[in-house]
Amino acid sequence: MTRVDPVVLQRLRKAKGWSQEELAGKTKFEGQPKIDKQTISRLERGERPKTRSRTIRQLAHALSVDPAVLTGDGLAPDISRESSALDSRSQLNVRVGAAPRNALNLVARRYRVEPSQIVELAPFLFVWAAEESLRRRQERLSTLDLTLDETKALGHQLRHLSPQINIFSYADDAIAAEQSSINERDLFGSSIKLDLVGVSPNFDTDTENPFAMFLRELVISFGNVATFEEWSGSWSPAYRVCSEEAAELVGGDRERADEILRGAVALNEMPKEIRKHGMEKERAEWVRMKAEEYRQKLADDFAELDRLLENKEASK
Repeated sequence: MTRVDPVVLQRLRKAKGWSQEELAGKTKFEGQPKIDKQTISRLERGERPKTRSRTIRQLAHALSVDPAVLTGDGLAPDISRESSALDSRSQLNVRVGAAPRNALNLVARRYRVEPSQIVELAPFLFVWAAEESLRRRQERLSTLDLTLDETKALGHQLRHLSPQINIFSYADDAIAAEQSSINERDLFGSSIKLDLVGVSPNFDTDTENPFAMFLRELVISFGNVATFEEWSGSWSPAYRVCSEEAAELVGGDRERADEILRGAVALNEMPKEIRKHGMEKERAEWVRMKAEEYRQKLADDFAELDRLLENKEASK
């Protein structure tokens, strides 16, 4: 095992504007439970002389950096200034993973439009989703505030319960924090500091933040056309669209279709000779082979990372 550089970890976390608790909530990765706040605190204070490679991978995933950056073996990104869409160095053709690229192609296939048309409409649709999410939060908050006022009024009529009724002061703090978050157009509720209400957070920041919950509720009426899993804003959103179109591409093979939806293969890399009608079996075999290569590469990459970390530790 090797050691996380405490200075680098703290600098990267603060550059994101996250508390230790917020970083902890974003560290679920590869089926592993999230890293607790106390562990992150000890790592930043340099009290952990050795760190498991699994922990390093989880932190790197959450912070969107290479694991080597956290150990001091890699070059940390320039965080001295915020990136901006108006920056002369920014490009419109941003890099995305295979899963969203595949989704773009499948949506275009389903609705018989060009991928570029979907991209052109994306900012408008994002604004709609964001504003509707904030509107619903405001609506529910107003209902909660009104209900709380009514409950307090009833509580004042039960003087013998006054010590218990005082707990509503915590709810006032929570409502104020949520209102401030809405006013700031804070989609994920990341500006809300739950310690203001005297409780510890007991929700999953990836799946239970306001925007993720709105998007998950939104697709319920879509049937099996789309599903939404999670998004905290710190990593790519996890969703699936057009599973039937993916299955059609590979002759109804659901396992191969799932690999397309997960991004284990990139449809834009499919050879032209098997894109024709009637080549479903050939496409399914191509997907199978590419997905196996993808899984093997992941295994090799993680094994290589473990070897590097072990060699570094052995050289000390």
